[in-house]
Amino acid sequence: MGAKVGTFQRTLYESQGSILFVDAGSYILTGAVTVPIGSRIVGKTWSQLVASGPYFEDAANPKVMMQVGLSSSVGNVEMQDLIFTSRGPTAGLVLDCHVRIGGAVGTELTPAECLALTSGVAPGYNVASLMMHITPRASGYFENMWLWNSVYVARGLLVESTSPTWLYGTASEHAAFYQYNFHEAQSIFAGMIQTKLPYYQPTPNPPAPFEAAVGVFPGDPDYSFTGGDEFSGCDESWAVIIRESANIFVAGAGLYSWFSTYTQDCIDEHACQKVLMLLQDNLAGIRFHNVISIGAKYVAVMDGKGIDALDYLNVELHPRWSQISVMDVAGDSELAELLWIDPKIWDMNQPAFTCVPPCLINIPPWTKGTRIVDYPRITVSDGNWSTTITRRPITITRVQFEVITLTTAEDSNIRRRSAQGFGDFWPVPATTPTWPKVTYTNDAGAEIETAPTMPFPAPPASIGPNAPAPAAGGSWPKVALRAEPGLVDQPAVDKCFWDSLVQSFFCSGIWDDEENASGDGDGDGSPNDEDYGEDMICPDKTTSTTTTTTTRTTTTTKEPDKPTESPLEVGRPEDNQRHCYDDGQLATNMQMANTARTAGLISRGVAGVAATAAGTGTNLVFFRNDELPGNGDWAIHIKTEITIKPGCQFVVDYDQCQRYFGVAIDSCNCDGANGKQGGMVDNNCYTFRIDPETFG
Repeated sequence: MGAKVGTFQRTLYESQGSILFVDAGSYILTGAVTVPIGSRIVGKTWSQLVASGPYFEDAANPKVMMQVGLSSSVGNVEMQDLIFTSRGPTAGLVLDCHVRIGGAVGTELTPAECLALTSGVAPGYNVASLMMHITPRASGYFENMWLWNSVYVARGLLVESTSPTWLYGTASEHAAFYQYNFHEAQSIFAGMIQTKLPYYQPTPNPPAPFEAAVGVFPGDPDYSFTGGDEFSGCDESWAVIIRESANIFVAGAGLYSWFSTYTQDCIDEHACQKVLMLLQDNLAGIRFHNVISIGAKYVAVMDGKGIDALDYLNVELHPRWSQISVMDVAGDSELAELLWIDPKIWDMNQPAFTCVPPCLINIPPWTKGTRIVDYPRITVSDGNWSTTITRRPITITRVQFEVITLTTAEDSNIRRRSAQGFGDFWPVPATTPTWPKVTYTNDAGAEIETAPTMPFPAPPASIGPNAPAPAAGGSWPKVALRAEPGLVDQPAVDKCFWDSLVQSFFCSGIWDDEENASGDGDGDGSPNDEDYGEDMICPDKTTSTTTTTTTRTTTTTKEPDKPTESPLEVGRPEDNQRHCYDDGQLATNMQMANTARTAGLISRGVAGVAATAAGTGTNLVFFRNDELPGNGDWAIHIKTEITIKPGCQFVVDYDQCQRYFGVAIDSCNCDGANGKQGGMVDNNCYTFRIDPETFG
């Protein structure tokens, strides 16, 4: 059956906070759908959501069919008993969840249409770019999940999450590049994973038939063919890739290569492919228990060294499988303990720090040089509808630096990652991996994130004495940074403090100023000008310049003997007064709570920093969240504002923010969970306000 994207999207918003039951059947979607936070979707006998049409056909510009939340969203989503699939050629399709592509009646991708070729490439059956993606900011619990295809699909499961994520009983099969790819990932538990490689390979060899799409997603393999290199991955797909990751525990893995161009004579000879796993440049804490491999010469290549399957042969009978009971992945043992250098080093006459070698160092960015980057225009389309998104130029006031490893001559355990010695040095500017995303609303009413596909402009090559001055003003450090071995790590800060003030390149994503864009299909599509004045008044976590009245005490190398007590007042809860609006736009409890949580997370970015106000008062946070309302009629703004009154101080605390906002949400409009119109809480020092407003 057909399903209009706009209708399906509206249904998702209307059911937000409740259970949406998707009856048995196949629902054809010709565009992207966003699942809002708070959704609970349950299918019946594997209800199918089917991607189809030209929107999904460009492998070089892949499009997601089902996007769970936006990058700024905070909250939970549950989905059960659903299959995401496709009909016909959709080479640019990206799917999030339980996936089956091809092989079923109605997909137009059955054996009757897709012949098993033993030479060449079957035209017209490049069906998906990526079956599932767990992004750097996402985390989740996945159980009994199967990602499967019977045609040409480029990638299986890409995991970039650095937050706790659980994979229980999952499988990824038959993708051309890889089945599982853990790229710069951390804190992952994977219990009982299974992979099967494409039956057609090596006819054609990877990356065919997706040669033009290599590098579209982070962590794609490097298909540089070198004669005689058994570890290039150029004969068959990778079962598992783990690179630049830490703290991953795989409790059981079945990695199977059953075919070579549809024949199975290779199994007992371990000749179906060269190597199953690529393990490279990892950090500490990665372990496999009970790895079973079939059909490959090597179980894995670990930092250039192959692990021969015959060395771990478990049975001599067919299929002659190998077993490794415990495998600790080689990694720099000290790298789990990153050292986060205090930004105050740049205020020293001689910027310097000490660390206990060997040590991995995050250098704080240099904030006294500016450059301006023009944001490219983005044209998006869906059928007959198209629009062009424009965004203001980005003023970059920070130069981020590459993470470095420091060792002494006595250190011999740091061998897999490039290292340097102690002494004076000029840190190397780091490349920005992505453009900041923009969110636009398509013709069907779905909110979709996109970003330019071209590389972000390169940073300055050097900040050393011969480097050109910053293009838009400012200067570089006058002297080199000095690193000395020592018995203590100093001056250092904890990761939370460092993230909140510095936004490390090593962290998940460096853009938090993602703007909403709109388009009427008339080719304009620029973000609403009125939004530009609504800047957050807090330490800016993006690379854009923002005026701030938040202050932080910075010091030189001389520390004060003891802290000075602040003469400023703080809020007295006993003075709290609630004011309910009881009028205007209606919003659901879930929408209001999500907005409050997002505002709280923004303010949590400066947790522990005393934000002070003087004169006429200060807006510490002013955040507007574009939501669709519960009835789906109009989009709404939900504003949150924290005002600090003159002579007062507020030490930012996420839980405290939620308590204040919660009064205006839960104690106003008490006839039910929804129908919320907002209000404010006011005392001697603070005003917390949350207000939904309509816009057309």
